[in-house]
Order: sequence, then structure tokens, then C-alpha cells
Amino acid sequence: MRIFQMSMLLNKVIDKLKTPSLDGLLNISLSKPIKTSALAVSAVVMFYLVFLAKFDIVSEGEGILAINDSNVNILSPSSGIIKSINVTRGDDVKVGSTLLLIENIEDGHKKELLTFNTDFYKNEVEKFSNDLKFLKKTIKDGKPAVFEGDKSVAVLKVESKYETYVNKNSDFNKKSENFKLKKENLNEQEMLLKRKSELIYKSLGETVRYLESKLEVEKIKLQVLESQLLLDEAKSLADAAYSDFTQTTLDLTEQTEDELLKSQEQLAANISEYNTVTDRIDSTVINSTVDGSVLSIKDGLAKGVFIERNAEILTLKRNDDGIFVDAKFDSKFRPYISTNSLVKMKVEAPGIKNVFYGRISDVSVDSFAYEEYAKEGGRYYKARIAFENSDENVKKLKAFIGLKMKVYAINDEMTFIEYVLSVFNKDLDFSVW
Repeated sequence: MRIFQMSMLLNKVIDKLKTPSLDGLLNISLSKPIKTSALAVSAVVMFYLVFLAKFDIVSEGEGILAINDSNVNILSPSSGIIKSINVTRGDDVKVGSTLLLIENIEDGHKKELLTFNTDFYKNEVEKFSNDLKFLKKTIKDGKPAVFEGDKSVAVLKVESKYETYVNKNSDFNKKSENFKLKKENLNEQEMLLKRKSELIYKSLGETVRYLESKLEVEKIKLQVLESQLLLDEAKSLADAAYSDFTQTTLDLTEQTEDELLKSQEQLAANISEYNTVTDRIDSTVINSTVDGSVLSIKDGLAKGVFIERNAEILTLKRNDDGIFVDAKFDSKFRPYISTNSLVKMKVEAPGIKNVFYGRISDVSVDSFAYEEYAKEGGRYYKARIAFENSDENVKKLKAFIGLKMKVYAINDEMTFIEYVLSVFNKDLDFSVW
């Protein structure tokens, strides 16, 4: 019930009671209990109107009658084989009704590729997991771990680095043993030469022969020093080889962890896409986009027939002849405009007094600047309004395409007291989105 209707009804009752012909009668006939009852009834009615009765809150806009082509061509969304046809010529259809099912061939080829990729990344994940296990065990033990199965490049590289270290270390050990023997021999030679020099000095004095003997002693010392330097060099090469083995193992561990993570992500993505494609292959459903009937079906369509992408399948005829309202609402009303909102509409033309009902089917994402000079600086949102039914009155509107219409989007319902309280709310903000 609308509040203004109740108010008008109440005013009529009061006016009737106040007619001159009844004034005297009221003063004479109405007893005190009756007056009290009348006041009580009036109070109840007023309470109902103010606190309980709800009225519509609307966002006013303007629109123009427009029309789509009454025939809608349904095209194949992809190439494929028809699995089933659910309609025949003349059948009535609703929005969302299943027209036919198609087995998507393009998705079939994509499924083969995804199957290959999935198997590939599964192998990659397994390989990198085994490599990582090997590398971490190698770091812990300080030498290559035992690896079973086919060895990857990373495993072979680590084993090669360690083998180089083993060879360098073996060379050092051999030189170390040789150095010990050589040093012992040279020490004995040095002792004999020193003793020889002492005897020459005692018997002949500081002669040329004595000096030659001293020189031979120094040569022996020099040979010992050279052997020590060669041994130190071999030790350095062995240490460097082991450091190279360790650093290579660490670098390959980090690299393998990254590769393993990437492969796991790729595997998960492929499995997800594989499942999606499989579902699409199982049933590519083509549904009706309008309420209407099947006007025609392409000749030759049957179960098992191949159709190309974008090929015309069938034609639907709209029930509403495609009539809609191209409307605009001021930007301040955007928070209250949403798809499927109920809308009251009235044609701005003499002789057409019908009120039509529809629902908002689409709202523009962005706002637009008004072109009218009087509204310069303001902005609005576009909305498409579809009529709720296709009765005779709606069909007659086809003759008035292009006429302006007043549209009222119903946002909510509230009582009179809620409305009064909302008027005093100073926090409302209608800024443009």
C-alpha cells in the first residue's frame, strides 16, 4: 500500500464527516465512546501509515525506446562434432535452455598437448627431486652420495668435480711420499758433504776444493726446498679441486630447487587446464540467449555431424520482438542501480498512459558526460532495460521506437518515519565513481 493513497483516503473520510449536513447530527448523536473509538481508529491508521506502511524508493532516469533484430542467429562457439540436438523447429525456448551439445575438436588437440606437457613435467619433478636428494646428501657427507637410476647432468657434473679432486689429492699424496724419501736421501747427502768439507778444511785448509764441497751442500739444500715447493703446489691444487667440488654442489642445489619449484608450478597449471579442457570436451553446451521459439535449424545438422567455428546452427525468434529501453541514470544514483532491479516505465507521449515494468539487464562500467548544455558538468551511467513480459501493450510500442520514456528504478522500500530520518543524514556522498 502506498502512503499517499492512504492519506487521500483518510482525507476523504474526514471531509465527509465535516460536511454541514452532518455537523449538527454529529454534535447530537455521537456519544463520547463513539468519539473515543473514532479517535483510536484514526490513531491506529496514522500509526500504520507513519511506522508500518512502506512505499517505494526510486531512482528516476530517462530513456529511449529501442529495438533489436527479432531474429537471433546462434553460431557454433568452436569446431566440433555434434553430440546431441535437443530442439526442433517451432519449439519454445527460455533463456538458458539447452539447444545442443558439441564435442570440441580444438580442445581435443589441446588435450593431447596438455597430456604430453603433464607427463613431461611429472618426469621433470621426479628428476629434480632425486637430484636434490642426491645433492643435499652429498653436501652433508662431503662426497658424492650413492645415486640409483639414470644420472642427470647435475649428478654427473658433481661426480666429475669430485673425481678431479680425488686425482689431485692422489697426486699430492704420491708427491708427499716421494718427497719424504727424497728428503731423507738429500739429508744424508748433506751430512756426508758437510763431513767431507770439514775433513778438507782440516787437512788442506780453505782451498778451492773446500769451497766446492760447501757449494755442493748448498745445492742439496736447494733441492730440498724445490721439492717442498712442488709438494705445496700439489696440496694447493687438491684443496682448490675440493673447493670447486663443494661450490659446484651448492650452486647446483640452489639451481635444482628453483627448477623443481618451477616444474611443480607448471605441473599444477597443466593438470588444472587439462581438467578444464576435459570437462569442455565432455560437453560443450550451447544455450538459448533469449526467450522465444526455434525459427529454423540449418539443413544437415544431426548427431555426429562436424561443424566449423562460427558456423550458423539455428535461428531463434524473440518473444518480445527485441524491444528494450536504452536508459541513462544520473551518476549520483549509481549506488542504487544494479542488474535485475525492477523498473517502472512510462512513454512520454499523449494517449499512452500504460505503465510498463521491466528489469535492468546491463549497466555501463564507466560514466559519461551529459551532452545537454543544461546538464553540463554532470555525468550519467547507461543502462539497458528489458521488458518483463511481451503482452499486446508492449508489442504496440514497436510503432513508437525512438520515443522518450521516463524510467523509475525501484531501489528499496521504507516507511515514512525511515524516510524522515534519512533526510537528516548528512553523511550521504553521491560523488562520481
